This record gives sequence, structure tokens and C-alpha cells, in this order.
Amino acid sequence: MLQVIPIGMKETKQDVIQMALALKELEAASIPVNFLHAMEGTILEGTDELNPLYCLKVLCLFLFTNPTTEIRMSGGHEVNLRSLHL
Repeated sequence: MLQVIPIGMKETKQDVIQMALALKELEAASIPVNFLHAMEGTILEGTDELNPLYCLKVLCLFLFTNPTTEIRMSGGHEVNLRSLHL
């Protein structure tokens, strides 16, 4: 089952680490990482906890813990990675 990993939804750094390690145990073939792009009128409106360097650290964490797995950037990467987006 393909599960998108949400980042920026009030999870702790420890939560992100636990997700990466859990996916390693599951030997996931692909890990899509979704970065929150908080929209006006939603519950998480005004949540601006993500910055480009944190997003890169999250991607590196998933790559480090899951070296043979395809790590894919899903929604929100253009907004949150800003000038670091390729």
C-alpha cells in the first residue's frame, strides 16, 4: 500500500525519525514525501513551520535510512523548498 508521508502537520522531529525507521522495516519500494502548503480557510491555515533547510534535512533523513528506496517529493515541495527547489 502506497502511503504519502506528510511533513509540516504539527509532527515532532522524533515523529519524522520514527516514520523513516518504520518505513525501513517495511522495506517500502517508494516513499512519497508531502510537504504541507497551508491554505487559507483550512484547519492548518497560518502554519508556517517549514523552511527549505528543514525540508532538505527531512529528505536526507529518508534517503539515509532507506538508501535503496525511491524517495519522491510530492505536494508542497515547490513552495517549501523555495529557491532550493530543482
